[in-house]
Amino acid sequence: MTNIQHKTQGERQERSSTSEPGLHATVASEVLKLRTLAFPKVLGLISIVLSALTAVLFLVTIEATQGDPLEALPASDVASTALLGVDATAIVLIVLGGWLVATEYASGMIHTSMVATPNRLKLYTAKLIVTAGLGMIAGLLAAVVTLLSAQLVLIAQGIPALNFLDPELLRMSFGSLLMVPFYAILAAAAAFVLRSTGGAVVVTLAVMFMPAVINMLPSAGQELLFPLLPSSALASISGLAEVGDPAHLVPLLAAVSLLVWWVVFIGFGFARFARRDA
Repeated sequence: MTNIQHKTQGERQERSSTSEPGLHATVASEVLKLRTLAFPKVLGLISIVLSALTAVLFLVTIEATQGDPLEALPASDVASTALLGVDATAIVLIVLGGWLVATEYASGMIHTSMVATPNRLKLYTAKLIVTAGLGMIAGLLAAVVTLLSAQLVLIAQGIPALNFLDPELLRMSFGSLLMVPFYAILAAAAAFVLRSTGGAVVVTLAVMFMPAVINMLPSAGQELLFPLLPSSALASISGLAEVGDPAHLVPLLAAVSLLVWWVVFIGFGFARFARRDA
């Protein structure tokens, strides 16, 4: 009798351990769900097209905006100008990151997701992993497309092409593409809190464009606040923030700053997701 009871309890434990999917299966499920939706595909295409158009627009108007013709600028300035196109991709991925979470609340699909994966931490992690993956892919494609667009503009004007193996250019590209998944994650985490695409987008864009507000403060305020912003950390990683600039951070501190922003947003997002009913 005792052996039968132990056997029954063991079977129940085995069934309970196998009934809930693991993290890998949960991520695969989120990816499959994403592949069935048309809106993310459209947004992804728009983000890449916008990055190319933005890069070309900034380059062909650079003489009007900076006062120097394109051929007079060093390669680093040309590359940094072209990589501003990645900002357009980041904004689109902010929208997508918020939408992927908020749309499940709006449609009620979040209930189905929670039934399939009762472990909220696992479900939350899977959604953020998928969002980060989308951001990395979009950021990489945007960086490549913007630099290729810059090459075409330079060739069309008879200017020497960029050296894609230049360490400075590679560093700029890495910092630029890193921006896309970083802000996409913030938007997804904010959507878990606000359950609204619009709210998540507004909060994330406020963080992204906070430097514009801080620029209006006295120099003492700028020196105090700029090092705390994720934009400063990203600019430092990409090498765009020079020593002496209020936004400059050594690479290690820049990485820590980004991680702290992630921990705050992701932690608050999960706390709200774990404690509230769907």
